[in-house]
Amino acid sequence: MTDDLAHQKGVQAVAIKADVSRDAEAKRLVAESVQALGRIDTLVTCAGWTRRTLHHNLEEADEETWDKTWSVNVKGAFFCARAVIPEMQRIGGGAIINATSIGAFTGQGSSIPYCASKAAMTSVTKTLARAFAPTIRANAIAPGLVGSCGLARGHCLGKEGLSTPPNR
Repeated sequence: MTDDLAHQKGVQAVAIKADVSRDAEAKRLVAESVQALGRIDTLVTCAGWTRRTLHHNLEEADEETWDKTWSVNVKGAFFCARAVIPEMQRIGGGAIINATSIGAFTGQGSSIPYCASKAAMTSVTKTLARAFAPTIRANAIAPGLVGSCGLARGHCLGKEGLSTPPNR
């Protein structure tokens, strides 16, 4: 559907399903994208996963939550960047944009593992920028709360998160 909308606007696009938390899937995603589009100039990593847990209830942040959050949010973005960098080097440069979160800096978000994963993405982004500049640029965006149906259903921040004093 998204690629159909892009084509209507005159943009060449392709939709490819992949589990970016798996290195082989990230490599396949990049290879199929290059095959379909001819090159990749920009990578935007915005896949993310979270499970809402109360920050003060540490037992809710169980091992499964940590593992899945870290696999998708950190490893997934890294695997995609690692897979696309050789292609960007081949064409003479490119840009990587990693979606982190304001939670990386405020400690407010759906869970402690989520906030930690987004802070880790900030570090990964800085490291990629230093390692591959000036040919490949790496930047991060850190949006705050975005009104959505998930937020309306309480899947982002509930009263506990919203009532936490800022800058704490």
